[in-house]
Amino acid sequence: AIAVPEARPETDEPDLLLDVDFLTISYLKAMGGLGNLVALRADLTRLIIDVETVADLDRDSLHHLGVMSIKTVSTQRAELLTGPIALTLESRIHNLAKRQSLDLTPREIHPLMPFRLD
Repeated sequence: AIAVPEARPETDEPDLLLDVDFLTISYLKAMGGLGNLVALRADLTRLIIDVETVADLDRDSLHHLGVMSIKTVSTQRAELLTGPIALTLESRIHNLAKRQSLDLTPREIHPLMPFRLD
């Protein structure tokens, strides 16, 4: 028997996951919204996020959006393995946050200091 690939159902809606603006908004929603984000930074393949609570992350949606791995570092920090789109997402999310007068710049904590001086 010859294997025939399954036909994808035809829809009139475009492939929205290819639209970077739509993808950025989708990531924001899956991360609990701008209100849940405290800080955001990226390297080549990962988004490192500080959040109010990691429990507000929608892991299923993040995986559906292409996140390969979610590493919970603490109750308020997670690392999302996104692949090469990480730097683009970081830039676009920072721009959206600035429009809302939010600063998502990471504030590093000295390892010997158990609290932040904000």
